Amino acid sequence: MIIHNDYGNPWQISLNKLVQTGTSLSNSLNLSNLVIVNGNGSDLKNKRTVLNRAKRKQITKVLSLELRKIAEDKGNEKLARTFRNTFFCLEKLYVNNGRVHGEYCKNKICLVCLGIRKADIINRYLPIISEWEEPHFLTLTVKAVPAKRLKYLIANIQLGFKRIIAKHKKRSQRGKGFALIGIKSLECNFNAQDQTYNPHFHIIVPNKITGEILRNEWIKRAKSRKLIDERAQLNIKIKNPLKCLIEVVKYGSKIFTEPDVAKKNQKGIQRQIYIMALYSIIEAMQGLRLFDRFGFNLPRHEANKGIAKMLANPDEFIYDLNSIDWVDSNSGCLLTGYCPEPKLSFLLESCINIELN
Repeated sequence: MIIHNDYGNPWQISLNKLVQTGTSLSNSLNLSNLVIVNGNGSDLKNKRTVLNRAKRKQITKVLSLELRKIAEDKGNEKLARTFRNTFFCLEKLYVNNGRVHGEYCKNKICLVCLGIRKADIINRYLPIISEWEEPHFLTLTVKAVPAKRLKYLIANIQLGFKRIIAKHKKRSQRGKGFALIGIKSLECNFNAQDQTYNPHFHIIVPNKITGEILRNEWIKRAKSRKLIDERAQLNIKIKNPLKCLIEVVKYGSKIFTEPDVAKKNQKGIQRQIYIMALYSIIEAMQGLRLFDRFGFNLPRHEANKGIAKMLANPDEFIYDLNSIDWVDSNSGCLLTGYCPEPKLSFLLESCINIELN
C-alpha cells in the first residue's frame, strides 16, 4: 500500500511494519495519534458543501433508523444490515489542515453517498453527452401497480429493456441496423391516493432516431400486455444537457411525497414521508443497478483505490443527532454550524407515515 503523509510525500512501506519496534518511522512518530484515511477529503471552507452534507446526514439518519425497524420486522436481515451501515455513515470525522475525512457506507439509500455518486456521474458523463449530435430525453413507463406486484414488474421491465438493446446489437452485427447507445436510470414513484407504484426509466440517447426506436420497441412489447399508456412514453429534444443529466441521475425514489399527486404543484401542500412505501421500493430494487450505460464504454477512469493518507493528530468529530452536527471530541465545538429549516425538522419529526404501503 502507498501511504501519503500530510505533506504529500509517499512512503513505500507496509502497514504491518508500523508496529514493529526499531523502525525509523515508529521512533519519530507517536503511532497512537496517527489516523489512516482514504482520499483527499472535503474542503471545510466550502460552506455550501459542508452544510449540504450535514442536511443529508440529518435526513439519512432519521430515515435509515425507521427503515431498519421495518426490515427487522419483516425478517430481511440483509437490508437491516444495510440500513444500519447507512445510519453510521460518516459517524466520525477527522479534520486536518482544513480537510474533512470520513468513512462512507456507499449504499444507494444514503443521501450523503448518493450526492457524491451523483457528482461523479455528472463529471464523467457530461463531456460525452455534450458531444452527441442531437441528444434526446426519454421517459419509458408502465402502469402503476400495488406493492405486492412491484418487484415482479421491475424485474419484467428491466428484462424487456435488456432484450431491446440485445436485439439491435445483434442486428448491427449482421449489418442490418445500428446498436443503440445511451444512459438510463430506474426510478419509482408512489401514489399515496391510489397506493400504487410507478416504476419507469429516464434515458438520454444521442439522437432522435435512437429515441424513436426505443420508444416504439417499448410500446410494441408492453402494449400487447396492456402495461402502458402510449401517451406517457416521451422522447424530447434536450436543450440543457447538464439539467437533463441531473434529472436522470436522481435518486431511485422520491423521499418527500405529496398526499395528492394532483396537487403536487400547489403551495401550502404538506408533504409526507411514506416510509413503508419507501421500504417497498428499496426492497423491490434490492441488488439492481439503478444507473447504467448501454452500447458504449467510458474512457478509462483512474481511481485511487488502495491509496491512503496518514494524518498525525487530527481533530476528531462525532455526530450527535441532538445537535444535528458533528461535535469535537475534546472541545465540544460544532463542525458545521448547520441549522435545519423548521419545515424540514417538522417533516422529519411529525410527517413520517408508517401505515400506507
